[in-house]
Amino acid sequence: MASAPAGKDFAEPDVGGAPARNGRTTRRSSPGQGNQGSSSWPGQGFGGRPRRAEAAMKPDELNRRTWERRDVVREYAGRDAVWTVEKTIFERYRADLLDRRILDIGCGAGRTTPALLAYSRQYLGLDYSPAMVERFQSKFPAVPVVVGDMRRMTGLADGAFDVALCSFNTLDYVGHEDRLAALREIRRVLAPGGLFVFSSHNLNFSGARAEPRPAWTGHPLKLARNLAVWLVESWNHARYRSAQTFGEGYAVLNDCGHGFRLLSYYIERRRQAAQLAETGFALLETYDKQGARLGPQDDDRRSSFLYYVARKL
Repeated sequence: MASAPAGKDFAEPDVGGAPARNGRTTRRSSPGQGNQGSSSWPGQGFGGRPRRAEAAMKPDELNRRTWERRDVVREYAGRDAVWTVEKTIFERYRADLLDRRILDIGCGAGRTTPALLAYSRQYLGLDYSPAMVERFQSKFPAVPVVVGDMRRMTGLADGAFDVALCSFNTLDYVGHEDRLAALREIRRVLAPGGLFVFSSHNLNFSGARAEPRPAWTGHPLKLARNLAVWLVESWNHARYRSAQTFGEGYAVLNDCGHGFRLLSYYIERRRQAAQLAETGFALLETYDKQGARLGPQDDDRRSSFLYYVARKL
């Protein structure tokens, strides 16, 4: 696969519509969301009333509220550890990464950036949260990054990258049709034979459908705090669960992420393999969150998310 010069060529692609908060002009788009499943649970708020405002919103619209929260941005800015499973995959596919053109989709505040720069300086970070991109720029002022939407990366040329990474379940925060659109768009910007590495929530995980629960303790102050957290989480879940959707082998669930403030896409392994084939990828390997490779019959119920390695056909 051919390489391209790093730096300026990747620094300011037009990826669709909004200025970053520090004044550096980048663009972001918000394409429409399609059908998100075949059925849904009729969620209700406290008092038995449906929360229609949340039910009518698309997953990415609801999730954006959380990603733009200052406390969430601070939390992600403090994360700089690459997971064992990521280290395992990066080293196993070292030849695919060395001096290649890498697109880090959903880069956030740059958790995976130093690890990827160790393989190649031909790197571009992309995130749809201006607040995250601003924090990324404060940490890595010389590293190219843009505000952009993985569903429509209009400023990136066909075949512009050799590797695309979607870590931390980035693909899971849009609905079903938008997920398929993102997969097709990622394939478009990858060169022939390009490597696609991503993680996704596991629908077979035993705790996928967890409900808010209070953490009991004999310490009065801690118990009061825990009950307050539980009330907030229960309120969030009552508001968001009406937006859950369910399809064949996948579901968009209001899970425990950030105090039940997210709608996350969960998918079975077999369905993910089919999704990749439908969008022009060949699945190479699947890993659990501890970094163990999974065979077709291996039990994956203890892994909340799985990592997939695929190649563009």
